Amino acid sequence: METIDYYFVCNWLKKDRWVLNKEASIKQALHYFVQSEHTELPVVENGCLLGIITLQDCLSRLEKHGDSDEVIASIIQESKHTKPATFSMREIERIPLYVITDHQEFLGAIGKQELLAFHRKSQPADKKSNRYTKGGKAVYFQDILGESPELKKTKKIAQKAAQSLAPVLITGESGVGKEQFARAIHYEGITNTGPLVSVNCAAIPENLLESELFGYADGAFTGAKKNGKPGKFELAHKGTLFLDEIGDMPLLTQVKILRVLQEKEVERIGSTQPVSVNFRLITATNKDLKEMVVRGEFREDLYHRLHVIPLYIPPLRQRKSDIPEIIEAYMDSLYQTYPLERKIIDRDVLCHFFKYDWPGNVCELMNVVERMFVLSDHAHIGVKDIPNELLHQYQNRRFNRLHDRQKHLMLVQKEEERGLIESVLKDVKGNKSRAAEILGISRATLYNKLARFNA
Repeated sequence: METIDYYFVCNWLKKDRWVLNKEASIKQALHYFVQSEHTELPVVENGCLLGIITLQDCLSRLEKHGDSDEVIASIIQESKHTKPATFSMREIERIPLYVITDHQEFLGAIGKQELLAFHRKSQPADKKSNRYTKGGKAVYFQDILGESPELKKTKKIAQKAAQSLAPVLITGESGVGKEQFARAIHYEGITNTGPLVSVNCAAIPENLLESELFGYADGAFTGAKKNGKPGKFELAHKGTLFLDEIGDMPLLTQVKILRVLQEKEVERIGSTQPVSVNFRLITATNKDLKEMVVRGEFREDLYHRLHVIPLYIPPLRQRKSDIPEIIEAYMDSLYQTYPLERKIIDRDVLCHFFKYDWPGNVCELMNVVERMFVLSDHAHIGVKDIPNELLHQYQNRRFNRLHDRQKHLMLVQKEEERGLIESVLKDVKGNKSRAAEILGISRATLYNKLARFNA
């Protein structure tokens, strides 16, 4: 067991929000599970750990007996998580109160008539394999790969922002890793002991967004859950609320969010009872909010509330030196996902990658690497394994750049020719026959060129 210095100590009897008394009913337990989003909760009696009740235990008992008022103690007695109330201190130190996902480990102990939980924010053993994972796992700044000056500058600002409660507005193109930065700010910030609640404002229909954010009271509308439902503002209390794609939020909802940020209170739909909330706010968008304010599509007062610490994430085309490191880390994670032999990406492939602009940024790069890894037939991934659409886009852009250079060269040549003709005409005082003779062209050709110049 690691030393106590590694743990954050939380007194679960004084802060009994997510601790159940043995006389609590299944109904009350389910309410706690919904509120806390945990799947296991400790049950205490007179300051001692009686056992652990799981969400599955409650649901199984309801399925068998259908009694939501049955006391928790009766389930604890039959549960595999049952722990007697009397142990030696050595045994007590080894009792797990409960375990939740995302590498959050909780260990419990009883001392001085108080039930204590020691919380350690543990990280995966192989952190390299967890970089750029897709999903809701914990992310730390060292997991965000890249040593380019552009990314280092962004990381430095984000690390400072993490140690404050100031709102952070993350901007950048799609696929640059805005959510990765938001998670890193939370998990390495001063609110990391609280929850991280994420909301994609573009993915939720407008008529449902308010109920998701604010929650609703019992009977607020047809189909509302009995006893109501807390919104994301409440669930993020003492933690972090991440509003992704904030630029897609309707104007009416923007007004209501502004009030929550000003008053630090939220009212559920259908309720008049305000609930105090305190959370760190992180927002992200790939849109230009300032331009949206000018067009009347985003509230200026809300923009200034959000734009306290701006964090711009540069696109991959501006930090192509990070490509090899990102590929190496992502390849390591692919070995864990697919039972395939280790593969090497040829230097020629990297040369093509450096010439490509990656409009989909890091997201597109990972998708291409995964496709090549899975579909290649050999240990060496070569140019032949690069997706056709990527090669075609590269070739088209290369052709367009060549065509643009040719057009530019023709313009330069035309201007030089024009300057030469004008200079000769000036020397011969406008005598076109003499000028044509000096230039080595016919008089008719000179007239044609002068006509084009004046067109």
